[in-house]
Amino acid sequence: MKTTNVSSWFRKFVTLMSSFMPASQQHISLNTPSGANLVSGGATFRTWAPNAKEVYVVLGDAGDDTPATWSKNDGDLLVQDSRGYWSGFFPGVQDGDLYRYWVVGQGPGSSEGFKRDPYARELEVRLGDWYPCNGIVRDSQGYHWHDSHFKSPDFSDLIIYQFHIGVFYAKDNSGRDIRPNRVCKILDVIDRIEYWKDLGVNAVMPLPFQEYQGENSLGYNGTDLFSPEMDYSVFPTDLPNYLPRVNRLLARKGHPPLTISELTGQINQFKVFVDLCHLFDIAVIADVVFNHAGASTGQTPETYNLDDQSICFFDRQKPLPQTRLYFKDREHVGPVFDYGRPEVRQFLIDNAKMHLQEYHLDGLRYDQVTVIDENGGWRFCQDLTRYALKSREQCKLPSIGTMTAHNAGKGSRGRRTGWALTWGTVTSFVTASAKSFKTARNIRRSRLISIRSVRP
Repeated sequence: MKTTNVSSWFRKFVTLMSSFMPASQQHISLNTPSGANLVSGGATFRTWAPNAKEVYVVLGDAGDDTPATWSKNDGDLLVQDSRGYWSGFFPGVQDGDLYRYWVVGQGPGSSEGFKRDPYARELEVRLGDWYPCNGIVRDSQGYHWHDSHFKSPDFSDLIIYQFHIGVFYAKDNSGRDIRPNRVCKILDVIDRIEYWKDLGVNAVMPLPFQEYQGENSLGYNGTDLFSPEMDYSVFPTDLPNYLPRVNRLLARKGHPPLTISELTGQINQFKVFVDLCHLFDIAVIADVVFNHAGASTGQTPETYNLDDQSICFFDRQKPLPQTRLYFKDREHVGPVFDYGRPEVRQFLIDNAKMHLQEYHLDGLRYDQVTVIDENGGWRFCQDLTRYALKSREQCKLPSIGTMTAHNAGKGSRGRRTGWALTWGTVTSFVTASAKSFKTARNIRRSRLISIRSVRP
């Protein structure tokens, strides 16, 4: 009896003392990836905030602008290394858990408050006002792919169909157009995969689908680059309308059906789209924006649709143009990334690698590389292409390569292909019949055929 009491007392003592100790450093090393990553028994968290005084992990829904159900606990405090990264291991964390950071700045004019993880794979979809919101811990290997036999087409054979997810196509089960007064979803688009195949298209390129604030946009104002656009996802309550469509396409290629749970979540829905395209021999290229984040809303230059919990001023220093951490004190629509910082370059390279590895995407199209070049990013462009293609090869996944968009007359930066995608100058636009599309495959002098569509 006495032994039991001593053991019980000791366990309580250890629990009490652990609340005064920083987060565990189990599973933490120099190679720990940034963001929230599931490991045996829990998850590691790592974020870059070199000028912060403290950084805490806040698990669960802790309210909005102020801690409603959360208060500082030393056990949630990450440990900072010499490079300004804060890390920790949290046992028991599972796929689907909500989280944010609480960042405490230091120095005159600094602040403290919630911050979303710049590396968050998915954001919490809330009814009503979606911001501020939590990040969601996701298993990067949670989706089971069916595309192991897919091979990307040769670069010179590409016939690309470019489209805007939000306005492209959406019909209900009766065939009625449901686009008016509604943002189209990525699962709406799967109804056009067979159409693309019949058309002779062998690659599609949606406009940027990274998270941006607001419902209506071309996508070039991304704010959370690792998270898919929330408006393009389907709520769980609506998934029964889409599941038969997905499973019909899978059945056509001899694969078993998915379940509702396998279709739940933004990243799973985008992966299903890529997977189905590959099953029908269609490559998917991502349009990524690495020259700036956000976009001007006519307010102060410091905002640019980057809210208080966004990547901007991440370590919560006094808000000045030169303290935005990830950004230079220059603007191009929104603040330009600071390519002079190796941590910023790595952030963008990691984003490219994530799209190629976790989403099985076949290539990347870089937006407005002249802005990158003119702001000290020449070396970054080279590193980006080299590491992005290498990451694809490490996964034994064939890739088309990379494409850049730049002003006419400017040189390219860091492209293996030696060719630049410049809409309206070197790209041929084909708008004829399906027969013409198939004939166009043999027009080698064009190098690339691009089919652009707004509303088919």
